[in-house]
Amino acid sequence: ENWTRERTELVALRASRPQGPAIHIAGNEAPTARVIEAAMCRSTGVRDVEETFDAPTLEASDRHFRRGIGLQEILMTAAMQNGYSGRFMRITDGNLRPILQAAFSSQDLSGIFSNVANKLLLQSFMFTEQVWRRVAKLGTVSDFKKHNRYRLIGDAQFEELSATGHLKHGNLGEDHFENQADTFGKIFGLSRKDIINDDLGALTEVTRRIGRGAGLKLNEVFWTVFLANSAFFT
Repeated sequence: ENWTRERTELVALRASRPQGPAIHIAGNEAPTARVIEAAMCRSTGVRDVEETFDAPTLEASDRHFRRGIGLQEILMTAAMQNGYSGRFMRITDGNLRPILQAAFSSQDLSGIFSNVANKLLLQSFMFTEQVWRRVAKLGTVSDFKKHNRYRLIGDAQFEELSATGHLKHGNLGEDHFENQADTFGKIFGLSRKDIINDDLGALTEVTRRIGRGAGLKLNEVFWTVFLANSAFFT
């Protein structure tokens, strides 16, 4: 190929040198789903993040998303990891559909949104009145048919020990009542305007309202039945 002597010697010299091990610089790797979830939890105000994620995950979250993470960055990161290679790094009306298709082409992003939303839901749910927990017992059912529940009743209150040292026998009986599970819910959504405006707060606000709405509805159903004295305490 008409190489000069000098070029031939240089190429031969480089080829004869031993190859060093591949070097991987920590921090240059793409953020994992767990790292993105931790960043999203911090940006949306989820409590006790340090108890949910381990130290390496939190450190990687700080390294990749030091200033927090926005809704567009979450979607773009997931889309690029799933093969999206568009020219623009900001979501617009023109590229919204392909970015969403790429972002949700794997289960990672759905899992991230679900995990963060569940934490926000529970957090907001627990901010509503919880006194019902002190006067009710939680149970499970397998379907929506009426179910009988049983409980022991009777005279179990302690009495003073008599001078003879004898205690009286208590009387126990059985009572039963019916209950039936039902379903309540509500659906909200993020608009394309929320996504294009990069409004992560819209997702946070909607999720918190759903959690609060669940708590308020539970209280309404429970106390309506409980305070109907003539029907409930028969």
